[in-house]
Amino acid sequence: MVELPEGEVDLWFAYPDEWEEPALTESAHGILDAGEIARSERLRSPALRQLFLTSRLLLRTTLSRYADILPGGWRFVANEHGKPRVAPEMGPSAPAFNLAHTSAGVAVVAV
Repeated sequence: MVELPEGEVDLWFAYPDEWEEPALTESAHGILDAGEIARSERLRSPALRQLFLTSRLLLRTTLSRYADILPGGWRFVANEHGKPRVAPEMGPSAPAFNLAHTSAGVAVVAV
């Protein structure tokens, strides 16, 4: 596991265009929860769907580097602005993060 000293931030990036759609979808279905899969399926644009799946896989696999939880084990809730955060039942020691997307199609997670 990665240990992050207090006051430091790690940035993790993923580029959706580096994933082939069938491999990305297969990976996502093995890790994401039903709500995330349903949300991705509502996206009509293949590029947006690929960015969403990539960002959620990046988020889950990144958080698992900082805590002894498998990527599929993470649970999230939305804050008042709709951004995901770790669900309270995951415990107080869960890493804090921010998930963002760029207009160029890059997914970024800050821990």
